Amino acid sequence: KEMKINFNLIKPRIGFIINNYFMSILAIASGQVDKIVVAPLLGFSILGNYSLAVQAVNIMLILPSVFYKYLLPQESTGVKNKKPKIIIVIFSIFITVFGIFVVPALINEFFPKFDQAVDAIRIMSIVVIPTTVSLIFESEFLGNEKSRIVVIGTVIVLSSLIIGMIVLGSLMGIEGIAYSLVIANTAKVGFYLIVKKFSTNIL
Repeated sequence: KEMKINFNLIKPRIGFIINNYFMSILAIASGQVDKIVVAPLLGFSILGNYSLAVQAVNIMLILPSVFYKYLLPQESTGVKNKKPKIIIVIFSIFITVFGIFVVPALINEFFPKFDQAVDAIRIMSIVVIPTTVSLIFESEFLGNEKSRIVVIGTVIVLSSLIIGMIVLGSLMGIEGIAYSLVIANTAKVGFYLIVKKFSTNIL
Protein backbone atom coordinates (compact mmCIF):
# COMPACT_ATOMS: atom_id res chain seq x y z
CA LYS A 1 0.00 0.00 0.00
CA GLU A 2 1.45 3.35 -1.07
CA MET A 3 2.24 5.75 1.76
CA LYS A 4 1.12 9.34 1.24
CA ILE A 5 2.26 12.42 3.10
CA ASN A 6 -0.59 14.42 4.57
CA PHE A 7 0.56 18.00 3.97
CA ASN A 8 -2.52 19.30 5.77
CA LEU A 9 -0.95 18.13 9.03
CA ILE A 10 2.35 19.85 8.22
CA LYS A 11 0.94 23.20 7.12
CA PRO A 12 -0.20 24.46 10.58
CA ARG A 13 3.26 23.66 11.98
CA ILE A 14 5.38 24.99 9.13
CA GLY A 15 6.55 27.93 11.26
CA PHE A 16 7.64 25.57 14.04
CA ILE A 17 9.53 23.39 11.53
CA ILE A 18 11.31 26.38 9.95
CA ASN A 19 12.25 27.78 13.37
CA ASN A 20 13.73 24.40 14.36
CA TYR A 21 15.77 24.41 11.16
CA PHE A 22 17.15 27.86 11.98
CA MET A 23 17.89 26.71 15.53
CA SER A 24 20.01 23.87 14.15
CA ILE A 25 21.97 26.28 11.94
CA LEU A 26 22.51 28.74 14.80
CA ALA A 27 23.60 25.94 17.14
CA ILE A 28 26.26 24.87 14.62
CA ALA A 29 27.38 28.49 14.20
CA SER A 30 27.64 28.92 18.00
CA GLY A 31 29.84 25.83 18.19
CA GLN A 32 32.22 27.15 15.53
CA VAL A 33 32.38 30.83 16.49
CA ASP A 34 35.44 30.34 18.70
CA LYS A 35 37.46 29.01 15.75
CA ILE A 36 36.39 31.96 13.62
CA VAL A 37 37.01 34.68 16.23
CA VAL A 38 39.58 33.39 18.75
CA ALA A 39 42.22 32.01 16.37
CA PRO A 40 42.66 35.21 14.31
CA LEU A 41 42.33 37.44 17.39
CA LEU A 42 44.50 35.67 19.98
CA GLY A 43 46.22 32.82 18.14
CA PHE A 44 45.96 29.06 18.07
CA SER A 45 47.61 28.56 21.47
CA ILE A 46 44.76 30.41 23.20
CA LEU A 47 42.26 28.59 20.99
CA GLY A 48 43.67 25.24 22.11
CA ASN A 49 43.38 26.15 25.79
CA TYR A 50 39.89 27.54 25.30
CA SER A 51 38.80 24.42 23.39
CA LEU A 52 39.96 22.23 26.29
CA ALA A 53 37.99 24.41 28.70
CA VAL A 54 34.90 24.10 26.49
CA GLN A 55 35.25 20.30 26.47
CA ALA A 56 35.44 20.28 30.27
CA VAL A 57 32.27 22.38 30.49
CA ASN A 58 30.50 20.13 27.96
CA ILE A 59 31.24 17.13 30.19
CA MET A 60 29.73 19.02 33.14
CA LEU A 61 26.63 19.67 31.04
CA ILE A 62 25.98 16.02 30.16
CA LEU A 63 23.40 15.42 32.89
CA PRO A 64 21.45 18.69 32.30
CA SER A 65 21.37 17.84 28.57
CA VAL A 66 20.04 14.33 29.27
CA PHE A 67 17.42 15.82 31.61
CA TYR A 68 16.39 18.22 28.81
CA LYS A 69 15.76 15.27 26.46
CA TYR A 70 13.61 13.67 29.16
CA LEU A 71 11.76 16.90 29.90
CA LEU A 72 10.89 17.90 26.31
CA PRO A 73 8.39 15.08 25.56
CA GLN A 74 6.91 15.55 29.03
CA GLU A 75 6.27 19.24 28.36
CA SER A 76 4.82 18.52 24.92
CA THR A 77 2.17 16.29 26.52
CA GLY A 78 1.35 18.83 29.22
CA VAL A 79 3.09 17.01 32.08
CA LYS A 80 4.70 19.42 34.56
CA ASN A 81 7.78 18.33 36.50
CA LYS A 82 8.46 21.09 38.99
CA LYS A 83 10.33 18.99 41.58
CA PRO A 84 12.83 17.40 39.13
CA LYS A 85 13.51 20.87 37.68
CA ILE A 86 14.42 22.20 41.11
CA ILE A 87 16.64 19.17 41.76
CA ILE A 88 18.54 19.55 38.47
CA VAL A 89 19.12 23.28 39.11
CA ILE A 90 20.49 22.50 42.59
CA PHE A 91 22.65 19.77 41.07
CA SER A 92 23.96 22.25 38.48
CA ILE A 93 25.15 24.46 41.36
CA PHE A 94 27.14 21.52 42.78
CA ILE A 95 28.58 20.83 39.32
CA THR A 96 29.64 24.49 39.09
CA VAL A 97 31.40 24.29 42.47
CA PHE A 98 33.09 21.08 41.33
CA GLY A 99 34.19 22.81 38.12
CA ILE A 100 35.62 25.80 39.96
CA PHE A 101 37.59 23.92 42.62
CA VAL A 102 38.26 20.36 41.38
CA VAL A 103 38.45 20.35 37.56
CA PRO A 104 41.34 22.89 37.40
CA ALA A 105 43.40 20.59 39.65
CA LEU A 106 42.68 17.68 37.30
CA ILE A 107 43.74 19.78 34.31
CA ASN A 108 47.02 20.66 36.04
CA GLU A 109 47.58 16.99 36.78
CA PHE A 110 46.75 15.45 33.39
CA PHE A 111 47.21 18.38 30.97
CA PRO A 112 50.04 20.48 32.46
CA LYS A 113 50.81 22.15 29.13
CA PHE A 114 47.31 23.68 29.04
CA ASP A 115 47.87 25.90 32.08
CA GLN A 116 45.92 28.80 30.54
CA ALA A 117 42.81 26.62 30.43
CA VAL A 118 42.69 26.45 34.24
CA ASP A 119 41.51 30.01 34.84
CA ALA A 120 39.13 29.74 31.88
CA ILE A 121 37.54 26.61 33.36
CA ARG A 122 37.04 28.30 36.73
CA ILE A 123 35.14 31.10 35.01
CA MET A 124 33.31 28.97 32.44
CA SER A 125 32.06 26.51 35.07
CA ILE A 126 29.58 29.22 36.08
CA VAL A 127 27.87 28.76 32.70
CA VAL A 128 26.49 25.38 33.87
CA ILE A 129 23.82 27.13 35.97
CA PRO A 130 22.35 29.50 33.31
CA THR A 131 22.60 26.75 30.68
CA THR A 132 20.63 24.34 32.88
CA VAL A 133 17.95 26.98 33.50
CA SER A 134 17.87 27.76 29.77
CA LEU A 135 17.32 24.10 28.90
CA ILE A 136 14.38 23.95 31.32
CA PHE A 137 12.80 27.02 29.72
CA GLU A 138 13.50 25.74 26.21
CA SER A 139 11.83 22.40 26.93
CA GLU A 140 8.74 24.31 28.00
CA PHE A 141 8.76 26.68 25.02
CA LEU A 142 9.38 23.92 22.47
CA GLY A 143 6.87 21.65 24.18
CA ASN A 144 4.28 24.36 23.56
CA GLU A 145 5.57 24.92 19.99
CA LYS A 146 6.84 28.41 20.82
CA SER A 147 10.07 27.80 18.95
CA ARG A 148 10.57 31.42 17.88
CA ILE A 149 11.39 32.33 21.48
CA VAL A 150 14.19 29.73 21.46
CA VAL A 151 15.44 31.01 18.08
CA ILE A 152 15.66 34.54 19.50
CA GLY A 153 17.44 33.19 22.58
CA THR A 154 19.98 31.40 20.38
CA VAL A 155 20.55 34.60 18.37
CA ILE A 156 21.17 36.47 21.63
CA VAL A 157 23.79 33.91 22.66
CA LEU A 158 25.54 33.95 19.29
CA SER A 159 25.64 37.75 18.93
CA SER A 160 26.66 38.28 22.57
CA LEU A 161 29.37 35.65 22.22
CA ILE A 162 30.87 37.24 19.11
CA ILE A 163 30.84 40.74 20.59
CA GLY A 164 32.17 39.51 23.94
CA MET A 165 34.97 37.49 22.38
CA ILE A 166 36.12 40.43 20.29
CA VAL A 167 35.86 43.08 23.02
CA LEU A 168 36.71 41.14 26.20
CA GLY A 169 39.09 38.81 24.39
CA SER A 170 41.11 41.78 23.16
CA LEU A 171 41.21 43.27 26.66
CA MET A 172 41.64 40.20 28.87
CA GLY A 173 42.77 37.34 26.65
CA ILE A 174 41.42 33.85 27.38
CA GLU A 175 39.72 35.04 30.58
CA GLY A 176 37.78 37.63 28.58
CA ILE A 177 36.63 34.91 26.18
CA ALA A 178 35.55 32.78 29.15
CA TYR A 179 33.59 35.69 30.60
CA SER A 180 31.92 36.28 27.23
CA LEU A 181 30.53 32.72 27.30
CA VAL A 182 29.05 33.26 30.77
CA ILE A 183 27.61 36.68 29.83
CA ALA A 184 26.06 35.33 26.59
CA ASN A 185 24.26 32.46 28.32
CA THR A 186 23.18 34.67 31.22
CA ALA A 187 21.71 37.13 28.72
CA LYS A 188 19.71 34.29 27.16
CA VAL A 189 18.30 33.28 30.55
CA GLY A 190 17.42 36.92 31.22
CA PHE A 191 15.49 37.04 27.95
CA TYR A 192 13.64 33.81 28.80
CA LEU A 193 12.73 35.14 32.24
CA ILE A 194 11.33 38.34 30.71
CA VAL A 195 9.29 36.36 28.19
CA LYS A 196 8.05 33.98 30.88
CA LYS A 197 7.03 36.80 33.21
CA PHE A 198 5.39 39.17 30.76
CA SER A 199 4.27 37.16 27.76
CA THR A 200 4.56 33.60 26.49
CA ASN A 201 2.57 34.43 23.38
CA ILE A 202 5.57 35.34 21.20
CA LEU A 203 5.26 32.99 18.22
